[in-house]
Amino acid sequence: MTSASNWLLPAIGLVLLPLTALPFNAWAELTWQGQLRAQGVASLRDGEDALSQNEDQHSFIDGALDGRLNLQYQATPSFFMECSYEAAIGGGQTRRALQALDAPSGSPFSTASSYPDDSRQLFSLTGLLKEDSDVIAYQRLDRLFAVLQTDIGSFSLGRQALTWGNGMLFNPADLVNPFAPSDIIRDYKVGSDMALYQVTTNRINDIQLAVVPRRDEETGEVETSTSTAGVKLKFTALENDIDLYLMRNYEDTVYGLGINRFLGSALFRSDIIVTDAGDQAGTYLSAVANLDYSWTWASKNWYGLLEIYYNGLGHDTPQEAFQDPATLERLARGDLFATGRWYIDGMLQYEVHPLIHLYASAIVNLDDTSFLLQPRVDWSITSSLQLLGGCNIPVGSANSEYGSITFDDSQITTTRPTQLYLILTWYF
Repeated sequence: MTSASNWLLPAIGLVLLPLTALPFNAWAELTWQGQLRAQGVASLRDGEDALSQNEDQHSFIDGALDGRLNLQYQATPSFFMECSYEAAIGGGQTRRALQALDAPSGSPFSTASSYPDDSRQLFSLTGLLKEDSDVIAYQRLDRLFAVLQTDIGSFSLGRQALTWGNGMLFNPADLVNPFAPSDIIRDYKVGSDMALYQVTTNRINDIQLAVVPRRDEETGEVETSTSTAGVKLKFTALENDIDLYLMRNYEDTVYGLGINRFLGSALFRSDIIVTDAGDQAGTYLSAVANLDYSWTWASKNWYGLLEIYYNGLGHDTPQEAFQDPATLERLARGDLFATGRWYIDGMLQYEVHPLIHLYASAIVNLDDTSFLLQPRVDWSITSSLQLLGGCNIPVGSANSEYGSITFDDSQITTTRPTQLYLILTWYF
């Protein structure tokens, strides 16, 4: 996707959409908002790490800048369109080191420099502007869809976001571009080309039917074996909000049950997901349950979250996971973010001041006892300017998920770096 026609498409769409705001009727209205974000990251790597050894250094400095413009055109009370244009540039010492490293397929190094390309999407709305050993720059339409609201339900078509499931950090029911559990920035989910129908009935609170066509990366053709289609039902019974899922995701048949209810003043959520992967991985179960609660103590606002997650495709060691084709495939396509079986995670939020919030979150692999700590501070400098600073601290022994991993076939050792970051976001 480096041809001129591909990278010009987002810009053309951005120019054409505002033209639809011409006053065809009294309802025609165009609204817009956006943001500009700059971030810097310092990564500290262990001496056994392949990047450290190749570059003969332990610290790596990287940076990124991205901007986003969101447009919404309300044509009538029942019809509107949305378009989101995004442009980003990033790079630094880590990218340069990755380009020089011959990483084994499926390793964390082999995908660390990726970007949200459209090789699987129905339409190519991403343009690669520049890519070399130091920098990668691209532009894309992350949202481009239309919504028609009728008496029989809401129909939306185009590139949009879809989120199912009750997980907070781990979410096994969310199979369309889910967030990774370690993701700190979650304001915009990557969009996918899809058709979505949503309706509410007297007995069912919400019915969603979604079809996400995808292309085979080798043939370029849309295939049912690479697409996702599913239905989600939400209804209330015995003071429980109950979700039922039925999906066909790639070649997997997925069934699920979710429960959401209050336990006193706390909110309990859970999902049990059964996946029939056929001959590749058989039938396996994944599940998540969490409890979160807000309270006031010493005249300050607090928030706490505790979650437990079971991964039915988990392995005893990361090496075993990276040798399992079923696990590798799901890691590569973004359905799975864990190599172990049992995890516990949580978060604590403390409001120092209405404009300053402290966060501390942790993800623990209960099989190998390795874990990831993520303390951070969020400061709203003004109503439109936000500064986020924090660090990612992995702790683990050799051959553990958050420690170091040595690949037997190449003897390359990878470690998760300790990272310090600053992210400044301006909203307009």
